[in-house]
Amino acid sequence: MKNKKKADWLDWLLRIAIVLGIIGTFYFSYSPAKNYVTAKQEEAKIEEVSKKVVENTNDYPDVKEIKKSTNEDVVGWVRVPGTNIDEPILQTTDNDYYLNHSLTKEELDVGSIFLDAKANSNYDNNFNFVFGHNTYIDNKFTQLRKFSDPEFNKANKTFYIFTDKHEKITYRIIGQGLIPPVFPLYTEDNVKLTVDNLTEYQKYLKEYTDITQESIEDIHVDSKLAILTTCLNYNNSTGRQTARTGWSRPETTGW
Repeated sequence: MKNKKKADWLDWLLRIAIVLGIIGTFYFSYSPAKNYVTAKQEEAKIEEVSKKVVENTNDYPDVKEIKKSTNEDVVGWVRVPGTNIDEPILQTTDNDYYLNHSLTKEELDVGSIFLDAKANSNYDNNFNFVFGHNTYIDNKFTQLRKFSDPEFNKANKTFYIFTDKHEKITYRIIGQGLIPPVFPLYTEDNVKLTVDNLTEYQKYLKEYTDITQESIEDIHVDSKLAILTTCLNYNNSTGRQTARTGWSRPETTGW
C-alpha cells in the first residue's frame, strides 16, 4: 500500500514537472518571437516617420516635425552611408531609458539610438557620445562593425547628423576601434578640452583607436567630435565598437 502511494505521489510530481516544462518551453520560445515582431514593428514606424522630410532638400529628415508629432525626446537623426543606420536620435536625463524603449516610448529590447544625457542637444560638446545596441536583427548600431574592415573604412569616410534646426552636420570619420566600458572620455563628467589636458585626451584616442597621428594633431580645444558607440555583440558588453569622427561645419538647408 505504501509503495502504491509513493508511486502515485511520484506520478503526480512527474505530471507537474511535465506541465511546468511545457509552460517554460512556451514562454521562452514566445518571448524572443514577440520581441522580434515588436522590433520589426518599430522598424516600420521609423521608416514611416523618415518620410517626413524638409522641403526643397535632398531628403533631409524633418527632425523638428518628427519631434513635434512623434516624441519630444527626438534631438536629431543619424545617417551612415554604406550601412542601414538611418534613424532618429533620442535623449533623456537617464541613459538607461532608451536602452530598452522605442521611438514611441514602448518597451523594446533592442532600444533606440540615443545621445548621451551629459551632451548638449545641439552637438556642440567636445565629445558627443551617441549610443545604440548591437542587435540580433542587424539594426540600430549593429553595422558599425563594418568599419572594422579596412576596405570599407577606406571607402566610407563621412556620416551625417540632422538637427531640429534644419542643419545637416557632416562628420569626417577619422578612426574606429574598441574602447573599454570605463573610458575616461565618457565616464568623466562633461569633458572639455583645454590647452592643459589636450595632450592627455589625445593619448586616449591614440591608444584605443586606429586614428592617425595627423588626425590626432588636428584635434584642438574647439573640436566637436561625435562618437557612435555600440557593444561588441548582442551578448557582450565588455567592450565598445566605435566610429570616431572629426567635426566639420554644418551644411544648412537655407531655413
